[in-house]
Amino acid sequence: MCDCRKDLETRLLEQFKSVAPEATGHEVSLKGYAFFFSSDVSIKGVMAAEKVAEFPLKNGGFKRKIEKFSMVFSYCPFCGVAYERN
Repeated sequence: MCDCRKDLETRLLEQFKSVAPEATGHEVSLKGYAFFFSSDVSIKGVMAAEKVAEFPLKNGGFKRKIEKFSMVFSYCPFCGVAYERN
């Protein structure tokens, strides 16, 4: 079995750490994978993901923030093969 999903989570985590270096406890997890048909009659993949970290507050404490987002793909994020147009 390949490690593509774990590799993608690792790359997203590294990117998250670079844009929020002041936070601690960075986490990124992929939340699912689906296909949809776009308006140009092509099939694309979509994957939900979540970023979590503890951000410092002005009073010295920390606040856990969760950001949910989705990624849309024209190519399979795991094997790199382009989705076929219908």
